[in-house]
Amino acid sequence: IPLPALYYSQQFSDRLSFGLGVNTPYGLKTQWAEPDTYSGRYISLMADLKSVSINPVVAYKVEDRLALGVGVDVRFSKVTLARRVPLVNPFSLKVIDVAQVDLTSDWNTGIGFNLGVLAKPTEKLSVGASYRHKVKVDYAGTATFSSISSGDATLDGLVKQTLPQGAESLQTGIEFPGIATVGVAYAFDDWTVEADLVWFQWSTFDRLQLLFANRPDLDETIPQAYTNVFQYRFGLERRFSDRLAVRGGYFYDNSPSPAASVSPLLPDADRHGFALGASFSRGNLNLDLASWYLRFKERSTEGLNRDHYDGTYQSSAITFGASLGYSF
Repeated sequence: IPLPALYYSQQFSDRLSFGLGVNTPYGLKTQWAEPDTYSGRYISLMADLKSVSINPVVAYKVEDRLALGVGVDVRFSKVTLARRVPLVNPFSLKVIDVAQVDLTSDWNTGIGFNLGVLAKPTEKLSVGASYRHKVKVDYAGTATFSSISSGDATLDGLVKQTLPQGAESLQTGIEFPGIATVGVAYAFDDWTVEADLVWFQWSTFDRLQLLFANRPDLDETIPQAYTNVFQYRFGLERRFSDRLAVRGGYFYDNSPSPAASVSPLLPDADRHGFALGASFSRGNLNLDLASWYLRFKERSTEGLNRDHYDGTYQSSAITFGASLGYSF
């Protein structure tokens, strides 16, 4: 899953600067293999959340050791979901697949803001704080129902009378969480050590509603009941020269998801993160490379899953990143 980013900054004076960031926050994709036999296919076969944030920011140096920043977060996002529709065959009394529904939204927009402050009590000590406000995106799109033949013409006819055939208008929405961060960094010799505490306002994600404009009988509310959580981050940098620096980091991330919401749609869990990276500079060019390993804790639904689809999930992920910069 590629996650592109672009950043630009311009200093207008000794005190005033402008910045523009374009990145992809809250990217998500889960896709399960063997759609015809996977036991969780009636809950989710695929979930794909895309978002792009355009964030212009103005920063002002109030004093030599104090600076403030404020920005606007313009969030573009779309969501795609897919799952199978089950039915108990009245003749065999077995559960069969009678359709696949693919829910796809258009690109929709939400607006937020962000604030930041950076203070340097001494030459070696830096303290910073930031707040990124929650962003609500209302999605409009379609749900396309594709029939799956049972092999029985009578049963297939009954299904066609019950389920829509083709595309139906659909609305849903997601309120992305607010984020508050405080951090402190200390530089000594060729080393810098840093720590952050991050608060995520995940209580904004209390439910996922699917509303059908022309078929209210198909409306669905999926409870999520996420809770606010903290993340703990630690980092260390070693500068070998003006051209080379190496970094390492660790974080612990608490999952906001209660056991009842852990499912094939969002199989979330507490996680450990480990990162390594390096920066290379030559003239006006800067190259940054990084790798990040995520180890999720084993997560059980504890017999509480809202769909009665109970089990245990084990996940891990590896990411790689590269950034090229030019100063002028």
